[in-house]
Amino acid sequence: MSLSMGPDPIILTGKNGEGKTNLLEAITLLGPGKGMRGAPSKEILCSQNTNAVGWAVTSKIHNDARMTCIDTVCDGISTSSSRKVLIDGTPARSRDILQHLSVLWVSPAMSGLFTDGTTQRRLFFDRMVQGLNPEIASSYRVLDRVVKDRFRLLQRDTWDLHWINMLEHQIVESSVAIVAARHAYCEKLNNECTHTSANFPRFHITPTGMLETWLETMPALQAEDKYADFLQQSRARDKELGGISYGPQRSDFQVQNLTNGQSAHLCSTGEQKALLISMILAHSRLVRVDQKRPPVLLLDEITAHLDDRRRDSLFEDIVNLELQVWMTGTDPENFRALDNKAQFFGIEDGTIKERQHGR
Repeated sequence: MSLSMGPDPIILTGKNGEGKTNLLEAITLLGPGKGMRGAPSKEILCSQNTNAVGWAVTSKIHNDARMTCIDTVCDGISTSSSRKVLIDGTPARSRDILQHLSVLWVSPAMSGLFTDGTTQRRLFFDRMVQGLNPEIASSYRVLDRVVKDRFRLLQRDTWDLHWINMLEHQIVESSVAIVAARHAYCEKLNNECTHTSANFPRFHITPTGMLETWLETMPALQAEDKYADFLQQSRARDKELGGISYGPQRSDFQVQNLTNGQSAHLCSTGEQKALLISMILAHSRLVRVDQKRPPVLLLDEITAHLDDRRRDSLFEDIVNLELQVWMTGTDPENFRALDNKAQFFGIEDGTIKERQHGR
């Protein structure tokens, strides 16, 4: 499949199960991580092609007068489960894509973002943190690697204390960098929400966790020493746990709805959806100014739980921000306000056809 899209919003409509979300997932693979569904690379195959052993997503990104080619490939043959990334034909790390393209998505699967466990919420906010601060992606990568290396050493009968101390030093450095980046991001996003449309709630986001508290209540060097001591004291427990008992991987984000004074997890489904939209619009404004390029937004079934007032306000904000936004839905009528302002496509039987406006 090959598609050529302009900068205007893109509307994909069709019945459930026709492949709208699959197309959005392909775009999310043009970035670090496992994409919208979080599936391992070798499990992402076209079910209609039983002979397929791999997959690829190829893109040409136009920013101002510059064009960047980003390719991601999983050949399905090599023993490595990871996919390969090429930027302008040169092998690159997946996090390097963030220097050229930032993708953020909202899907029905995220309906429990404020009410379910911390993992999905943390992943969502960390995507936004890295979208605004691409350089911090290396700290996330380092932390993931050294935590695994430390666990492998702790599993041995005899510990190499010198090597474990070195790994714990890297854990402390990368953890503090991540927590600091989260705090800086949330402060910027909280300030940006003052420009939110009156039709969407204002919010306040606070990163929470043990290390977050230490960094707020004591000098950074003291907090680093305290965390290093904590890791040393936790070695036996972490050996049983299979990771680290506390750190950025176990932190959380508390979201407050400033418009009604409630915590996000206590808000109605519709109000939670409005909060989520309010945050991604504020994030888009930040990235556009800070990175000198807008992010790509993928909004799957976005009109669900939105009344007409908020739906039209969302469309107006999207057009004014001049973002490339992909939106999906089952009914083209829900996007009627974007007639002559968006690109309309219908999906049926796995085939994409351009529509005349919203018809």
